[in-house]
Amino acid sequence: MKKIIAIFFGAFFCLSIPAQIETLHLDNSPKIAELTDAEKKEVAIVLIDHRIIEYSFPTQGERAMFTTVYKRVHVNNDKGLEEFNKVAIPMREGSKLVSIIARAISKDNKITLLDQDNIKEVKNLSNLGSYKIFAIEGLEIGGEIEYLYTVKSPVLYSNNEVFQTNVKVKKAVFKIFFPEKIIVETRSYNGFTDLKFSKNSYNTLSMLSGEVVDIAAHNKSEYETYEANLMKVEYVIKRVKNQFGSLEDAYCWRNVVKSQNNYIFNVKGDSKVASLLRDLKVTDLPNANQQIMAIEKFVKNNIKYKRSNSPELSDIKKIIKNKYANELGLTRLYAKCFTLSNIKFRLMTTSNRYYDLFDKEFASNGSQTHYVYYFPGIDQYISPISFEYRLGMAPYIYESNDGLLIDTKDFSDVSFHKIKTADTSMNYINRLINIEFPNIQDHVIVNGVTSFNGHRAIRLRGNLFFNTDKENDELIKTLASSEDPDAEILETQFTNKDLDESFTKNDLVFSYKKKSKSIIEKANENILFNIGKVIGKQTELYQDTLRTVPIDMANPIQYNYTIKFTVPEGYTVKNPEDLKINQVLVEGDKSTAHFCSNYMINNKDILVTISECYIKSHYEISTYQEFRKVINAASDFGKIVLVLEKKQNTSTNN
Repeated sequence: MKKIIAIFFGAFFCLSIPAQIETLHLDNSPKIAELTDAEKKEVAIVLIDHRIIEYSFPTQGERAMFTTVYKRVHVNNDKGLEEFNKVAIPMREGSKLVSIIARAISKDNKITLLDQDNIKEVKNLSNLGSYKIFAIEGLEIGGEIEYLYTVKSPVLYSNNEVFQTNVKVKKAVFKIFFPEKIIVETRSYNGFTDLKFSKNSYNTLSMLSGEVVDIAAHNKSEYETYEANLMKVEYVIKRVKNQFGSLEDAYCWRNVVKSQNNYIFNVKGDSKVASLLRDLKVTDLPNANQQIMAIEKFVKNNIKYKRSNSPELSDIKKIIKNKYANELGLTRLYAKCFTLSNIKFRLMTTSNRYYDLFDKEFASNGSQTHYVYYFPGIDQYISPISFEYRLGMAPYIYESNDGLLIDTKDFSDVSFHKIKTADTSMNYINRLINIEFPNIQDHVIVNGVTSFNGHRAIRLRGNLFFNTDKENDELIKTLASSEDPDAEILETQFTNKDLDESFTKNDLVFSYKKKSKSIIEKANENILFNIGKVIGKQTELYQDTLRTVPIDMANPIQYNYTIKFTVPEGYTVKNPEDLKINQVLVEGDKSTAHFCSNYMINNKDILVTISECYIKSHYEISTYQEFRKVINAASDFGKIVLVLEKKQNTSTNN
């Protein structure tokens, strides 16, 4: 390329990429945008979000990509001011900030330009990599921030741009320019328009472009995979012209498998790993299941995961010596261990479904952000970086997602694996609660035993292991108190809390005893018994809003509650029928979710049983109204108050 960027100061401020492509500029006399009444109620409005990608593939010299971003935002209140007065520009390794103009525009159209000395570099912002960051002085409520920058960076053969946020975008534009030497393909998701191809007649660049107006703010709803539901565009360099002038596949699943296979398996370290396996006596173990567990137990109990691209963290010899590894290093170490132990396995790349759903039809980096091992002989999984998980179910962030299988020598045979979702026989919470009334006028004693299995047990074990003592104290208080924060916790105990208990599939058991004054209240001679409080805080979906995204429950789950109590002497329960709830979501001829509660009375003893179940992790929007009835039924139970009515003395004196 010739002249990539030039900045002019004069009649207007202008950032110019080659004139034959497009010119973006900042006017010298900007006017504050006029908003609708509805827009004025938002924290901010993105007036324009215009992004340009240009690929440079010169005959000689380095290949590069130029990313230009122009954004203008109107700020309506303090929250919007806090959210938008700082700008962070991602800077990958080898990137260079070519040019930048930024300014604040006050509500009376006064301009305050960015002082270039205020641009700071942060090497690893929130573990997300390097950024250039700056704050704009002069930004005020009712004013606007406007910035325009270009970054030159090494070519990414696959990338994406996300255009939807928690504020409205009035206009979004995306353009990709590329030379004849390459072919770029794109796929749009969640409502962003498909990019259209065009070719300039007066130069050798082609263009893909799309424009969307009035992108609604996407505020996070209960039970959704928020980031995965945002409007975005994935783009890849599909083909590159070789030295003979023919186009060859560049980024496709076949090439991904080939490169990943080489990346993971063709590495040094056999002798070190063989020595490790001898020390672990892996070959002496009776079956593959125990061999896998021995390997995983050693790695997860001795090698610490570190998010970094440092080469030593992916070098097997240095990992074994230093006891630190990144995801690539851990995956290589497991691969070497399993291979040398003759353990049959499948390795796949997949994605965190809360950020990107794996798309088999479109090869992209977004679909392969993590590694997962699958063992077909025992139908179980290992995640290299999920240290709280052990051989068994895959972490819930991967469940129901596809994965690209990469442990193959036939690179023409691209195949995928659907990661199994653990059902409610593996994911459940059982609670036995016994309530005593030692002093009916003052307090109750609650004895509870909660048994966790599946994902909830695994995550709790992880919390208990990785948390500080203070954090665990808060966790215990939450588990024991829930809707009763002022309760006096008398006793607590965990059983089967060690991380390795996940190998056994034993329940994680939490037992507690507490003294509660808020569960009962006096009402003249009667007692109000807030029985619903004992099951803890429940999610509510009472607000009848339009659901725009599918429902995600994280994982299928079964809750079973048993509540026991003896009616105090001299009292009767006036409204036991309030304990009966029966709310069921039926799809076709099958119940897929329910909340059902009932009771039994034996003299003064009352036994309340509750079953709450969601047999799927994913529910379509069409089921939302019935789904929310089930969710709200659980919340309704949490509000039940039994009236313990004082018996009247009917005897008379003769």
